[in-house]
Amino acid sequence: MEASNLTKSNGESFSPGWFLTFSWPARQKWKVCYNMGGPVSDPGYWIHLPWRCVLSSAPNNQSLRPGYIVNIILIIFLALPLLLSLVFVPLLMSNAFHTSGGYGLGQLSLMFVIPLVVGGVAGMAFCTGSRSKPSSPWARYLPVAAPLIIFIGIAVYAYAVSNGNYNSPAWGVFAWANPAYLIVNLLLSLSGYGGLMPVHVLSAAAGFVLGFVLWDFRRRQFSGTAGMRWAAGCLVAAVAGSWLFMGIANKEQIQDGIAKLRYGETGMKTDLAEYDLSQMAPFKKNNGLATLGSKPQLSLTDLNEMPRLDGATALYPVYAAFAETVYEGLAEWDKHKPATESRNNLYVSVDEFPYSIVKCSTTPNAYENLMNKIADIIIVAEPSQSQLEQVRAREDEFVMTPLGSDAFVFFANKKNPAENLTINQIRDIYTGKITNWKEVGGKSVDILPYQRPQDSGSQTAMQNKVMKGLEMMEPTTVTRAGGMGEVISKVASYRNSKNALGYTFMYYASSMVKDNRIKYLAVDGIKPSPETIRDGTYPFAGQFYAVTLKSNTSPQVRKLLDWMTSAEGQTLVEKTGYVPATAPAPKK
Repeated sequence: MEASNLTKSNGESFSPGWFLTFSWPARQKWKVCYNMGGPVSDPGYWIHLPWRCVLSSAPNNQSLRPGYIVNIILIIFLALPLLLSLVFVPLLMSNAFHTSGGYGLGQLSLMFVIPLVVGGVAGMAFCTGSRSKPSSPWARYLPVAAPLIIFIGIAVYAYAVSNGNYNSPAWGVFAWANPAYLIVNLLLSLSGYGGLMPVHVLSAAAGFVLGFVLWDFRRRQFSGTAGMRWAAGCLVAAVAGSWLFMGIANKEQIQDGIAKLRYGETGMKTDLAEYDLSQMAPFKKNNGLATLGSKPQLSLTDLNEMPRLDGATALYPVYAAFAETVYEGLAEWDKHKPATESRNNLYVSVDEFPYSIVKCSTTPNAYENLMNKIADIIIVAEPSQSQLEQVRAREDEFVMTPLGSDAFVFFANKKNPAENLTINQIRDIYTGKITNWKEVGGKSVDILPYQRPQDSGSQTAMQNKVMKGLEMMEPTTVTRAGGMGEVISKVASYRNSKNALGYTFMYYASSMVKDNRIKYLAVDGIKPSPETIRDGTYPFAGQFYAVTLKSNTSPQVRKLLDWMTSAEGQTLVEKTGYVPATAPAPKK
């Protein structure tokens, strides 16, 4: 015997003082109850007894119900995705959602909050309107939490297999786990916001669980200790599981947002990413490339004999100017190129001949293309140790022809009070010995020392010229930057954190990005400038080179190298903004 709440066939509940359950005949449950509230008049199985007892053949409400499960599946896998698609598809196709520097805490919050609210409302509505909810806690709450648990499991699998790379095919498994989200996920992936794919899916499912459980709690539908345990388990699955995963998967954006809150930003309206090299491609009107103003002494007309050029991002304006000046045959071909040609990355990243005669693959890829004989001449900074080892392994050598010099500079937020760093201080910062700006003349805030990827021109210069064999600390995802413009945009906008420190070549920062939100730091009291590069007083003035392979004996390559180091070639180097190689050599 025990006290319990019973439900009449019309849905109205009443409280018996006690009931006795027994089976008769076989497979049929009967309940005898003492009704404290008087006689019950129902058209169903309820039978009046003279001593105010009720005999009932009520159906079992403890087990899973197919209709209940089907309704949950329809909501999670169809209704919510379609509703959220109506919201997110127009948003993702508009310019309001996008920034050129990738997504940040703003987009992350939007993709988290909207599905959470919509899912929560759906959970409350289902809890209120469903007439098929089982009374057993496990049968009631497990189907509600199951989709979320499944999504978390697939997301963890995809994240682990892909190592955090959202372009990996492993994320296709997650995308197909709920096909109704495919349009939104496809738009996110194409926009470079792959990290947001699991966010809106998990948020909607977590919101549904939260809405359902909290509404049950509000209506006091928990049944004893077991009900409380199941409800608490669902909440833990919703909150801890999904939010923990989303935090790990988007830790960089969250750290970015925290850095903004702690250290402030400049208020720039857009992020600066890689400079659009297509704007200064050769043979393009108003490209801003340096010119001689007279006919050059060298002119190459045969497309098949023109040396293929590649190189670093910062040096593209130099060799693009070389090509526009000397490659007469390519200029003539460009005038008569197909009228249907509308690509804006010609002579930058197109592999199709003859556009591939001039490319910009960045320093690491340019060295790789040279060793693979995809390029004939690359314009880059000195090679890294690993690149030297790679070319030796191929039984070849790099031939390095100096073309000019530039300063390797360190920069910070313009509001940072620090003005100067010594060489030893820079080394101590990047080995982790100095961690606070207060130690080098700034305010008492942690230093965020940015690094660049291994084998990039800037990272090689940093290791060879500054660190001199000292091992740099491992960069975090907060400080690592993918491209030269990207490292500057992260200091100048997204975290124009007053505590950030970055490095690059002076020409790129001053002439290509033109970002007045950063300032150069003096090194050992010497500010970087064309004058201090020429006279050698700035300690980190470094050369850049036209690099070829020793095995390449092409006469056309030799002719072009000789012209690059001639008065005409050096004039273009200087007009571009670099210090030509004919200037006094920097001090060592």
